[in-house]
Amino acid sequence: MDDIIVENQIATGLLAVVYKVVRKGDETQTPLILKEVECQDLKYAEKAQSEYRLFHSLKHRFICTLKDSFIKWDRKLSTAFVCYVMEYFEKGDLMTLLNSYRARKEVIPCELLEKWIAYMIESVNYLQKNNVIHANIKPSSFYLKPVNNSEEYELLIGDYGVPTIMRDARTKTRLVANAFDYAGPEIIDGQPYDFKSDIWSIGATLLDICTTGLYDYEQFHSYLLNIRFDNELLSNILTDILKVYESKTLINLIESMLCRIEDRPNI
Repeated sequence: MDDIIVENQIATGLLAVVYKVVRKGDETQTPLILKEVECQDLKYAEKAQSEYRLFHSLKHRFICTLKDSFIKWDRKLSTAFVCYVMEYFEKGDLMTLLNSYRARKEVIPCELLEKWIAYMIESVNYLQKNNVIHANIKPSSFYLKPVNNSEEYELLIGDYGVPTIMRDARTKTRLVANAFDYAGPEIIDGQPYDFKSDIWSIGATLLDICTTGLYDYEQFHSYLLNIRFDNELLSNILTDILKVYESKTLINLIESMLCRIEDRPNI
């Protein structure tokens, strides 16, 4: 912590306060992201840090690797925080990009959609092969990395959830608007979750990507909440998507992900 200089606060999310930082002595002044997560007490912070350490060893083209993690004790607040440092992405995340498309009522091009699906599935497949449950997948968990300085982006997954934080009862008190919209029903209900919980979240993210030209922000997030218990609503949304993309394969993929946990596919 002593070697980190905070430049400014970027955001406040479901699990963390996010800062743009640089390391002292770094001649290149390469920007990094610091995420600071409040914990129940020091014991919980230590447990959460041990869980975050697992992500340090992940190395993959579409994975955002953690560069460091540590515990911070705030004497004024008498509060423990677990903090982690990751790469800074100047272009932001997928949520910001989708919101810009949705505001203009523009459809994501098929070619781009196909690439994004491949990036997401490959990254989650890698996590599962390493026995990692992400537990916090949503559009803002995917960071935009330009390809050869072009306007095309690869998606790198980050913003990980760990059991100690996700199961903390106070996590829901830190909610921001729409924070749990992409989570599987079992996570919302406080039930046990597993690798297939990430499958639901991928399906919900695909639903977001495929409807930027169909529904405004408020309408979409209302639908996203209600599809958990309204199969007819989900069917109607998929019918609308089919009219746009004319791909039954795409519809079948999304539908297979947004179902009961025991019926969801493996990746």
